[in-house]
Amino acid sequence: MLIPARNQRHLMLDRSVQNAVERWLFRLDTMGHVSEGIALLTGEALGMSPAELLQSQADELAGVLPRWRTR
Repeated sequence: MLIPARNQRHLMLDRSVQNAVERWLFRLDTMGHVSEGIALLTGEALGMSPAELLQSQADELAGVLPRWRTR
């Protein structure tokens, strides 16, 4: 689960979810910017600016730069 970092302090989890997180059965991550979430989910390096990362993902989804042709 991804949530904005600024919402972390307001998060209220059921005890069963807390137990699952403690036992590594459920993962909870925070992000400061959407680009961090994209990087986490796609495995892309954070070396790109947020705009570059978002454009890269948009191009890939649109088929402009298919992953198999650029690597």
